[in-house]
Amino acid sequence: MGNEPSNSIETPVSVIIPVYNVAAYLRECMESIVHQTHANLQILCVDDGSTDGSAEILQEYAAEDKRVIVIRQENAGLSAARNTALDHAHGEWLFFVDSDDWVELHAIEHCLAQAKQHGVDFLAYGYRTVTEKGEVRDILPPARLEHITGTYVVTPELLHAFVRKNTVWSKFIKRERVEKQGLRFPDGLWFEDMLFSQTLMAGMLGERIYLTDTVLYNYRKRPASILAHSQAKADKNMDFLPILRGTLQNLSKLPTFGELREYAVWDTAAMCEEWAYPRLTPQQLTVAYAEVNKIVREFGLNKGLLHRMRLWSTLKPRSKWSKLFLRTTRYRVSLRLFGLPLLSYSWQHGKKSISILGIPVHTRTCIKPD
Repeated sequence: MGNEPSNSIETPVSVIIPVYNVAAYLRECMESIVHQTHANLQILCVDDGSTDGSAEILQEYAAEDKRVIVIRQENAGLSAARNTALDHAHGEWLFFVDSDDWVELHAIEHCLAQAKQHGVDFLAYGYRTVTEKGEVRDILPPARLEHITGTYVVTPELLHAFVRKNTVWSKFIKRERVEKQGLRFPDGLWFEDMLFSQTLMAGMLGERIYLTDTVLYNYRKRPASILAHSQAKADKNMDFLPILRGTLQNLSKLPTFGELREYAVWDTAAMCEEWAYPRLTPQQLTVAYAEVNKIVREFGLNKGLLHRMRLWSTLKPRSKWSKLFLRTTRYRVSLRLFGLPLLSYSWQHGKKSISILGIPVHTRTCIKPD
């Protein structure tokens, strides 16, 4: 079925695949891995208590390809499955794949070649989103950067540019980096990629990474995905709070914490805003607002930061009377006179605009659209 590993001088790579009830897509994923042009792979498949036949499919591949290692555990979630794989990984590099996605057959070979050529321990690449209807869209590493392909020095600004690109399956990472920082994914929480990726990159501040606009990964957007579930489960949308606290706790161990802490708050808020804030109940908004203020005090953050970000206008409780004079929505703050808009400031998808009496007077594009 799969390629046999070629001679041992090839760089070993650990491929990490968490699996849970994806029998309909699993073979496509596995085929794209076992037939990689770079053959020296340790393929770690962690079956997280599947009940739909996924386990049987994995055993088929393990029986025919000695590189495939199947680890079965009771259902504990995506983070726990990835952590189990990390505990068993021995490759020089880590390559993460979600089991309902697939990768280009030259993906690992390409990553290794670029990493070696540019002398880096971290590489980010482009990916393609594919819907159930066959709609396709290519997404590159941080669109806020003027030029994508090239070597970059990690700065706080670069971390900020990665705000919506924190997925680990779009990264190629030297395992030594992860082990050096003792990094693992937070068990039982959503938005877990953010905590892992931000902390990893923060630990590389001042060092070089490589970004390529080559599309190597195919991300399947499907209704049953974890992000789709997050829209329906408001309790999980509160996970952004422990993710924010955990990120700050990890960063506080670094000598560069002073440079990074406000970026961490901003990025966590911006990343989670789309999925969490609009779906919180009024009671949860009150709790979230109080908790964020507590985090601000605990980590010595500039409270004025909250005034400059969506977090403030989204979470801050307001009385019904205040709506006569100041109204806030997901992307707009407006000054009103007895309910009539006088001056408004809005932002969405990288565009900011100011309106007077409902008429736009200034528009500015701050970042390139994704």
